[in-house]
Amino acid sequence: MNRVRAASSSLSTTKKCAVPPEKLAGAWGLAGFIGFDFIVDARGDAWLIECNPRPTPIAHLGERAGEDICLALRRQLAGLPPLSMQQKETLIVAHFPHEALRDPASPYLTAAIYDVPRDDPGLLRRLSQRHRIQLPVG
Repeated sequence: MNRVRAASSSLSTTKKCAVPPEKLAGAWGLAGFIGFDFIVDARGDAWLIECNPRPTPIAHLGERAGEDICLALRRQLAGLPPLSMQQKETLIVAHFPHEALRDPASPYLTAAIYDVPRDDPGLLRRLSQRHRIQLPVG
C-alpha cells in the first residue's frame, strides 16, 4: 500500500457544501475539535470525504490562518469572551519538508505559508539533512 503525504493544503471558506460542517456537527451531536476534509470538484462544489476527531494539522498556525482555535479554547475554558479574528477566505499552506521534496522549485515555497518548524532549529536542521533539502530562508 502506497501512502502519500500531503505536500500542501488549501483551505477555503467559500466553497459550496451541500451541508455545511456546522450543520453536520450539530446533527451528529459532535463537540470538541473536529476536522472535516473535503474535495472540490471542477464545478467548485465541496464534497465531504471524512471527519476526524482532532484539530486540523495546521491548527498550530493560529492567527496566521485567520482563526486560532487553540486560543479560542483557552479563552472559553477561562470564561473569557471570544476574540474577533479576520478569517481568511482562502489559505494555502506548504508543508515542510514534503512540498520541497515534491518540487524543489514549487511556487508554494514562497507564495504560501511555508509551515516550517522554525522554533526548533535542531529538528529543522536534521530534517533538512535527512531529506537533503536546502534549509528554508526567512
